[in-house]
Amino acid sequence: MENEIRDPSRRTVLKAGAWSVPVIAVAVAAPKASASTQNPDAQSTAVLGNTAPNAGTNVNYTFFAQVADGSGGYEDGGSYKDGWYIDIAGSGAGYTSVNNLIGLTPVAGVPGRYLVVGEQTFVRFRLNGLTYSSSPGTIVATIYNTAGQSRGGIVIEVQPT
Repeated sequence: MENEIRDPSRRTVLKAGAWSVPVIAVAVAAPKASASTQNPDAQSTAVLGNTAPNAGTNVNYTFFAQVADGSGGYEDGGSYKDGWYIDIAGSGAGYTSVNNLIGLTPVAGVPGRYLVVGEQTFVRFRLNGLTYSSSPGTIVATIYNTAGQSRGGIVIEVQPT
């Protein structure tokens, strides 16, 4: 019984877990905070959302601002400023309405244009009732800075039902 191997107690396992969780959380939070101090203006955009939905569906899209990290890659931490805007235009496809706007407001008199309100690290919208009229049916959502320069976007290929 000199070389008997015992399983760790529950108390030992819980102590190890309690110490590892905060360390992981700190490591994940630190890069985001440091990146946000470099350059607050978005140089590119990352997008979440279904790029090939069926006609008749409602689809959510979230645009995340990113900044160049100096090596040709991108980091989180950028932001969209007051005066930036998103244009949403369809070709062979369309939508019945846009809602669930976060960080955006419709521009009066300019169909499909949504203005960034305040400073936002992300903006989100939902396209409702996608329509399909010809192939390829696409909807393009592009984000622009205050100078009217494109800073990224997404092509949504609407599929027939």
